[in-house]
Amino acid sequence: MKKQTQTTNNTWRRAQKGAANLKPGTLLYIEPFDYDGVIIKYNLRADTFYGYGDGGTFIIARHEAGVYEDQSRIDSFKPLRLYMPYGQWQCADGTEVLFNRDYCALWARLPDGKVIPRKANTWINHEDTSYHYESAKVTPWHDKATLKHCWSILKDWGVADQIPHALERFNLLLESNDANVLINKTGGGVFPATKAA
Repeated sequence: MKKQTQTTNNTWRRAQKGAANLKPGTLLYIEPFDYDGVIIKYNLRADTFYGYGDGGTFIIARHEAGVYEDQSRIDSFKPLRLYMPYGQWQCADGTEVLFNRDYCALWARLPDGKVIPRKANTWINHEDTSYHYESAKVTPWHDKATLKHCWSILKDWGVADQIPHALERFNLLLESNDANVLINKTGGGVFPATKAA
């Protein structure tokens, strides 16, 4: 469990009754999962939060949430599930594509070695799939060795300091309060483009 007094930035207090005054986008510490997340909606009747965190969507009871005192941290919050590579697709033309845990494209490495971002809602024509981790128990948000491995992949691709389109969609979630915008796979086109017959 995270300490309540680590630093000023990490100080949190237990969510109190009347949490309906907490707005969507409020940064929380999700105690059952030991990671951070944001509120999408609060259900007053059930006294629960529905939100999105490092591991994806969650529903937790109010008493399982800690509200961070410093809400400016939301500006730097990036859910790991959205931008850490879960696996890689191999395309017929030699292109490799990293994808996240929701099978949304992140980055494409072309046969000439150039790495380009891919829209998260792009369908990828691929022949083979390999995974960088396969167990829910060793996800980057639960296992430090897996997180280090995923970072090393992003560094190897030269994109560790860049923002993939999948993370840009996180802002849409905060605006719409609907986590489905993160995994919607329509309208992104097909990559690599299929050749005309």
